[in-house]
Order: sequence, then C-alpha cells, then structure tokens
Amino acid sequence: MNKSTTRPGWYNFVIVLGLSVMAGTLSFPNNVMNQLIEAFPDTATSSVRAISTIASLVGAISSLLITAVLGKRIKYKMIAIIGAILATIGGVMPFFFHSSIGVILVWRFVFGLGFGCGTIRNATISRMFKDRNESAKWLGISLTCVNVVAIIGGILAGIVSTNGWEYVFLLYLVGIVPITINIFLIKEPEVEDKEGHISSAKNVKAEETEGNFDPRVILYVVLVLCTILWSYPILSGTASLVADRNLAPAALIATIVSMYNLGAAVSGTIFGIGYKILGKRGLGTFAIGISLGLGILLLAQNAVVAGIGAFVGGVCVGNCPLYLIQWAGEVTSGSLKGFITTLLTATVSLASFASSYWITVSDMLASRITIFPTEVERTFLLSLILFVIVGVIVLIKPPFPKDRKEV
Repeated sequence: MNKSTTRPGWYNFVIVLGLSVMAGTLSFPNNVMNQLIEAFPDTATSSVRAISTIASLVGAISSLLITAVLGKRIKYKMIAIIGAILATIGGVMPFFFHSSIGVILVWRFVFGLGFGCGTIRNATISRMFKDRNESAKWLGISLTCVNVVAIIGGILAGIVSTNGWEYVFLLYLVGIVPITINIFLIKEPEVEDKEGHISSAKNVKAEETEGNFDPRVILYVVLVLCTILWSYPILSGTASLVADRNLAPAALIATIVSMYNLGAAVSGTIFGIGYKILGKRGLGTFAIGISLGLGILLLAQNAVVAGIGAFVGGVCVGNCPLYLIQWAGEVTSGSLKGFITTLLTATVSLASFASSYWITVSDMLASRITIFPTEVERTFLLSLILFVIVGVIVLIKPPFPKDRKEV
C-alpha cells in the first residue's frame, strides 16, 4: 500500500507546506524595489533589480546541478533541510548587511542556492504521491502555498517597509517554519525502478534506478517556457493598461494587479480537480483560458472587468506549468524522474528571469499590430494570439502521457 494514502491529510499538507514556503518568499524584495532604487542612486537600475532576479537564475542552475550531479543518490530530505537553511540565512542577512549593493547581491546569491534546493519540491511531491490524481492534487496545493506566502508577504512588506526597506528582509525569518518541518516531519520518499516498482530508497541498487528519457520532455520544457514568457505582459502591463485608460485611481491599481496573484493562488486549489475532470484536454483548455483573460483585459472599460481579466489570467497561468510538470513525471521513471521534474520547475524560474527581456522582443513584434494605440495593448494582443494558436493545437493533439506501462 502507498504510504501517502495512509497518512492523514493534515500531515501531508504540513509536509507540502514545509517544501513550498520558501519558494513564496522569492518576490519579497519586489515590494520595495522603488525604495531600493532610490537607496542606491549611483547604481544602475538593472543591477538593483538583480536583487530580485539573481535568485531565480542561481536557483534554476543550482537545482539542475543538484539533481544532475547527485542523480540517483539524491537525498530529498537532506536537500530540503539545506535549502530551507540557506534560503533563510541568505534572505535575512541583507537586513544586517546592506551598506552596498554588492553585499546584498552576495546574500541574494546564497538565497538563490537555497531556493534552488527548494526547487526539487515538485520532484519530491511526485515521489511521495504515486497516484496520478493524488500527485496532481498536492502539486496544486504546493502552488497555492507558494502564492499565499507571496500575497501575505507582499502585505507585510508594505507594513514593515515604513521603518525602512531593509526590514522587508526580516520577513525571511518565516524560514524557521520549513526548517522545523523538514527536519522533524518529512521522510525520504520511496523510489522506483525502471518498471515503476516502488521500493525503499536504501534497498534499491543504483543500476536499477536510472530510468529512461522520453523525448516528449523536450516539448514540455518548450511549452513551460512559452507559457511563462507569453503570460508575463499580464503581470507587467496590467497596471499600465489600467492607468492609460483611467479605469481606477492610483491607490486601486495595485489591488487590480494583485488579482493576478490571487488567481494564481486559487489555481493550485483547483488543479487536482481540473486534472481529474479535464484530463488530457486540460493544458489546451487553460491555454485558451489565458487568452480569455487577456481578451477581457483588452476589452475592459472599468476596474471590475480589468480585475476579472487579471484573475482569470492568474488562474490559467498557474495551471499550465503544473500540467506539464505532472506529465513529465508520468513519462519518466527511476532517478531520472527527479531530474526531469526539477528541470521543468527550473524552467519556470529561468523563464521568470528572462521575462523582462521577452517584453522587449514582444514590443518589437507587436509594433506591427495597429489595432490598438498603445504598446501595452499590442503586447497583450500578441500574447492572446500566441496562446490561442498553441491552445487549439494541444486541444486537437494533446501531448498527454498514456498509461504508465508505456514508460
């Protein structure tokens, strides 16, 4: 019997919470970015913004190195503990050492290493819950935990930053929670051989757990990259669109933008249900849903409609990468499963890092679209078109893993 089915739901939730909390802290510095830029007027803005982006880049690279180098010998419990400790230390230290941008970046690099260790959370969850629907359920709950932490952290950041921008970094003391959970509650997940047979990690020989590479993984990686890049205009351009159209006062604009994050949080709670109901059509359905959210934003003539568009976009954007991460785990077996699942999770981080550069490319491509007068609107329309095309294609021919016996 699968041990995950015998554990109480609250226990599974606590474990998933411990694996997910620190991922939600990644965006904390974004909430005081304007203050940071003002605090270092002689430093290039791009360098200041690296306080936020460097962690995604370092985390993505380090997570891949961890799973590639350690391979089948990877100890998920130990990596989770080390990651939470590094992320907490690297997160908090800029409160004490913030005299120069260089010092802050060094500590953000340390945080990035911890964040990279935490990126294997999806691989850990996939190993803990062998059943396809159970795995989807807890992957979704993990995403919800990440977004809820980010939302609460954003609110608290606004409160504590009144004492100074450096106080935001004290919020990383929340890392004490996952450190405690990972040390005392999480257990090493069981492993499986090439045929998918489950065994205790300490009883499986190295040669029996290598696994096989499925070429569909390459497509999954590309689709994850596209999903994050193409949806970035919603997060970066909604505030400008609302302001350009005078749909809401300045104080309300941040609330409208936060509807995207709220939608992303909700997406995790419905992923397990959606995965079970929509099955192989889910990816295409949510891709079309992203285009719907973009369309609502483009047609919005008041703040309420704009908020609905941002919310719909957040819900659907949150679900698409989860589908691909889940599928990647299903077409892969053995120790390679951990690497592939982490690869797709790391791709999300890499795409987030590259998103600002995509905006530049997107602006160039969208400049040929003359239906709308502003660059933001044209960028939204370009993303809408791309998502409709991909959504229709994957609805017609879903890259869906069939029965596990094919692996």
